[in-house]
Amino acid sequence: AGLDAAAAVAAANQSFCLLVIRHGTLVYERYWNGADATTQSPSWSIAKSYSSTLVGIAIDRGDLPGLDTSVSEYVPEWKGDDRVAITLRNLVSMTSGLKWDPVEDYVGLATLATDDTTYAINRPLAHPPGSSWTYDNGGVQILERVFRVATGSSIEDYARLHLWSKVGSSASWKHDPSGNPTTYANVLATCRDHARLGYLYLHGGVWAGVQVVSPAWVAAALTPSQTMNRAYGMLWWLNAETPAIDAMGVPWQ
Repeated sequence: AGLDAAAAVAAANQSFCLLVIRHGTLVYERYWNGADATTQSPSWSIAKSYSSTLVGIAIDRGDLPGLDTSVSEYVPEWKGDDRVAITLRNLVSMTSGLKWDPVEDYVGLATLATDDTTYAINRPLAHPPGSSWTYDNGGVQILERVFRVATGSSIEDYARLHLWSKVGSSASWKHDPSGNPTTYANVLATCRDHARLGYLYLHGGVWAGVQVVSPAWVAAALTPSQTMNRAYGMLWWLNAETPAIDAMGVPWQ
């Protein structure tokens, strides 16, 4: 009865699906709005948490040296200017300090840009890295370049090899008009596949006895990543502590 009541709330809020997993078993599953167990929905910013996971896996594997590496190692356009101070930690904690406004981010980048990665990289620095928190889609998109340079493959191919295939997911990534995976948005996956990501984190990065991502990364990703917005970890919304800031920069309870 409790699950049916939860499903009624989900349906009233235009949800596509509600899944409940208990002790590794899918015990409750409902779909609406034309979706079913095979529907691969865009999922919007859930993609950021996939990107976070892949950064953790790349560090675990030695493909990335660590969070305090300058992003300019992978973005040579930044060498020689003030953006050389931006680190991978800044990208995954939303503290890069790159110029941001909602029109540029949600219209210029997400709607009009033909090459999201180049658009994101070309922005100037507006604040010292680490001094402010901004929900910046473009900052996450720069990880697309980082993976391409660091690993020699796209972040989507890296995900297939080191994440999705490990947990039985058939996911893929949406691409921009230039063919770049949009690391900030739209992993195309079923509700069951998204549940797999949640279950992986619930169990400290272990799937079927295999350590897919380190427990250290899981713990770090699910811990407030800075002091300005303690509702945010490393590309994961935590919503557990204050001060809290929403995606538009507005304080909330």
